[in-house]
Amino acid sequence: MIRAIIFDLDDTLYLEGDYVRSGFQAVAQWLASRNLRRDGRSPKWVLMDCEWELWNESKDDPDHVFERYALKWHARNPGTTMLPEEIAGTMLQIYRSHQPEIQVCSDALKVLPQLSRDMQLAILSDGDPERQQRKLQALNIAHLFRKVIFTGSNPAWAKPSPEGFQVLVEALDCRPQECIYVADNPAKDFAGPKELGMRTLRIRRPGSLHETREPEPGQESEATLTSMLGLPDIVHEMNIGLRSPARHLGTRCGIESRSSHVRILGLTELAPAGKSR
Repeated sequence: MIRAIIFDLDDTLYLEGDYVRSGFQAVAQWLASRNLRRDGRSPKWVLMDCEWELWNESKDDPDHVFERYALKWHARNPGTTMLPEEIAGTMLQIYRSHQPEIQVCSDALKVLPQLSRDMQLAILSDGDPERQQRKLQALNIAHLFRKVIFTGSNPAWAKPSPEGFQVLVEALDCRPQECIYVADNPAKDFAGPKELGMRTLRIRRPGSLHETREPEPGQESEATLTSMLGLPDIVHEMNIGLRSPARHLGTRCGIESRSSHVRILGLTELAPAGKSR
C-alpha cells in the first residue's frame, strides 16, 4: 500500500526553464541599470536586449554563460570600473539570490491537493537549500508537504545516493515499499530509491530539461507519464496489485538508521496538509 509520495522539485512540479528565465531577467535588470552606452536606446530596449543575449549565450554554453557575456558587456562598456570577472561574479550572485517568478505546472496544481488528502506528500530535491527554499515559497505549495529535504544540506544525500531517501522515509514513518518517488531525470533520480525498494515514476514533461533523455540500463523508472494527471491512477493500480514492483538494483532494503544520533539537516517541518503556514 502506497502511504507516501515523494516528489522532485525542478522540472517535476514546475519547469526549470521558467526559473532560468526569471534569473536572467534579474541579471538583465542589473546590467541595464549600469549600461554606459549612449546609443539612444530606451532602458526598456536595453533590458530586452540583455535578456535576449543571455538566452543566446546559454544555448551555446550554459555552464559559462555569465563569464562569456561579461567579456562582451565589458568590451561594449569601456567606461566601467569593473573587471569582467567581477561582472560575471555579480551576475552569478544575482542569479542565485533572486526571488524567482515561477508557477506550478497546471497538472501538478490540480493533482497535489487531491493527493495530500489521501496520503503524506514530501519533497527530496538536489540543490542549494536557500535557493530551493525560495523556489518552493514562490510556488506557494509548501503547505501540502509534510517533509522536505534539500540535499545540498548534506553531500552524502545528493542523488543518486539512497541515503537522503532513507532519512526521509524514516521521517515519514513508512517502509520504502510504501513510498513512490516522482521525478524527471533518469540519469540520477531513480537508482537511489530503487535500491531501497521504493516505487518510482518518471514525469517526462514537455519542455523539461531532460525530456528527451533516454535511461541507461538500471536507470529506468517503473512507470512514465507526460502529465501528473495520471498519477492517482498509477497509485491506485499499485495499491490493488495491477502494477508489480520493478526489479531493484540490489537486495538491500535499508540503511542503518542515523536519526538517533545525527542532526537531520535540511529536513523542514511543514504545516499539516491543507493548512498554510
